[in-house]
Amino acid sequence: MNKQEMIERYAENIVDAGINLKKGEVLLIKCPVWAYELARVVAKYAYKKGAKKVKIDYRDDYIDKEFYLHADDDILTTIYKYEI
Repeated sequence: MNKQEMIERYAENIVDAGINLKKGEVLLIKCPVWAYELARVVAKYAYKKGAKKVKIDYRDDYIDKEFYLHADDDILTTIYKYEI
């Protein structure tokens, strides 16, 4: 089994068994930028399974570090509704 086949199988298992996605649900994927391949394939399977929308939130450790080093204290204690 090659790398792409393994990613496809893993993504299908994530959607079916891992999160048990139901038709019409919205899926939020949070992952580091280096995991874009897997995120794309998970999104593909989620849409095949009937997801209403798939949103991918790529994270970058370097940018996150810079944010925490330079952010004002008030932003660090703020939780937005979309994060809940």
